[in-house]
Amino acid sequence: MSAPTPDHPLMVKERTGSSVRPLQLAYMIYGGREAFERMKEIQAEMEAEPVFDRDDRPFLDHTQRYLRSAEKMARFHNKCREMGLTDPQEIAWAYVAIDEVLPTDVHMAMVVPALRYQTSPEQREAWLPLATSFRILGAYVQTELGHGSNVRALETTATFDRSIDRATVLL
Repeated sequence: MSAPTPDHPLMVKERTGSSVRPLQLAYMIYGGREAFERMKEIQAEMEAEPVFDRDDRPFLDHTQRYLRSAEKMARFHNKCREMGLTDPQEIAWAYVAIDEVLPTDVHMAMVVPALRYQTSPEQREAWLPLATSFRILGAYVQTELGHGSNVRALETTATFDRSIDRATVLL
């Protein structure tokens, strides 16, 4: 037996008899009516972008999905910039709307927060604008040889350039 659809008479009856008011609950979860409306506005604008359509996703092979996610990544970050999204919460709402794993996920989920919360004010001033504007990209480096992502096969060289006081990493 399959689950009842949202318009099934039993579902309608249960919802009608419930003391839970979904809209009021949504306002509470999202921090008020204004925040909820802003979230819906952001998501509607993102979902209107043709590149974020997911209808053909089940039919794409690995290479096609990778290329599509790179295309979506570029459009996602450009769209956030066009919309003036700088608040991490608003960017998170936009990200939920596209429903895709992006090549910049580690950068946004790990590197930017590390720069935001684990650096000195001077370091934040120097590095955070570069990271949030994608002028620099950070990555998570896996060094455990027993990990399932074939880390053993990676060959990496890091070279420190004193003239620019930075390292260059080649994979």
